[in-house]
Amino acid sequence: RECYEGRPGAELGDYNLEEATELLRKAYGAKIRNQDVMSYAMYPEVFKDYQEHNILYGDMGKLPTHIFLNPMKVGEEVMVELDYGPSSSQNWR
Repeated sequence: RECYEGRPGAELGDYNLEEATELLRKAYGAKIRNQDVMSYAMYPEVFKDYQEHNILYGDMGKLPTHIFLNPMKVGEEVMVELDYGPSSSQNWR
């Protein structure tokens, strides 16, 4: 079909959120939130890749976007806010 009428997703079948929650908790631990389940429901491969990245490298949420997208050069220094208030200076050698 080239054109859909009505609400996007209206023709999709039911989705079992409880089953998805249990599946994710078994795979990634008890810290799975409702937001995570919804992300998995809409983008399962993206969610799995994100979780595997977190397992391998840890939380990158505090890393400045420009450093994540363009890795540091030797001798470059960046300030990373670890939490509200504390920060750390990182130097790539």
